Amino acid sequence: ARWPQDNAVIQGHFPGLPVVPGVLLIEAMAQLAGAGLLAGDPYVRSLTGDLLGVLASVRKCAFKHPVLPERNVDYAIQCRQMAPMAVQVAASVQVRQVEVAQLDILLVYTERQQLMQALSGMALT
Repeated sequence: ARWPQDNAVIQGHFPGLPVVPGVLLIEAMAQLAGAGLLAGDPYVRSLTGDLLGVLASVRKCAFKHPVLPERNVDYAIQCRQMAPMAVQVAASVQVRQVEVAQLDILLVYTERQQLMQALSGMALT
């Protein structure tokens, strides 16, 4: 993963000293794990229905060094099936072979329609 210097989120975090927000590191990890599971895990590929993998929880987050924009960020990801529809994902995040973060999240698979219904029932005003 790599975030450009001119990204509006990067520019605002922090003005004059831009760093990649931790939430972007977590989201990239979830996206990479989800894509990897869909591409290479026979069990996940066998699931039927219109399913989406969603970030259910951030179980552990340790940021060791700030990540500057325009740097290549590498993820070493390990996945473990916790339940039929839940996967624990752990990652070591590195920049230039230096660990910058350790992350542990839970991904769950849910029916797209069920998620859409839950979102339409929420009032965020």
